Amino acid sequence: IGILAEHSEEKFFEILEKRLQLCYKALMLRYDFLKDVVSDVSPIHWQYGAIARLKPGEKIYPYLQNTYSTLSLGYIGVYEATKLITGESHTGEKGHAFAARLMHRLREAVDTWQEQTGLGFSLYVNRSASLINSVSNRNSKNFRPAVASRMRKSRI
Repeated sequence: IGILAEHSEEKFFEILEKRLQLCYKALMLRYDFLKDVVSDVSPIHWQYGAIARLKPGEKIYPYLQNTYSTLSLGYIGVYEATKLITGESHTGEKGHAFAARLMHRLREAVDTWQEQTGLGFSLYVNRSASLINSVSNRNSKNFRPAVASRMRKSRI
């Protein structure tokens, strides 16, 4: 999103809103698939007590309700997005304001989804350095080499 926004905070948040809609649809699709699952798919979890003690053939649906389980929205690359949009780290004044606005919007999204559905939603950071390298390498193929190079240098 940071690369696509081309240094525009307004454009960044417009793209983010579209991606959040997509994430919500994907998480609800996961929920829709799971709500008809029966305990037989994983007896150790659903019948023998790892999660619950359901009867064979009983649906796991009640354990998806009322925030007992969560649908997780993960994020990565706050530093990189902040650097691309503001030109500075998330520790600088302008960078901190942007990163805080971004985090607030993500938190607001999962809180809203939970209110609307009654399902548990959570927000998780993924600190995977290998994932960042993978994304950076993919961006080298999909975006201008100069942008990808800037991303790699900003992590050093």
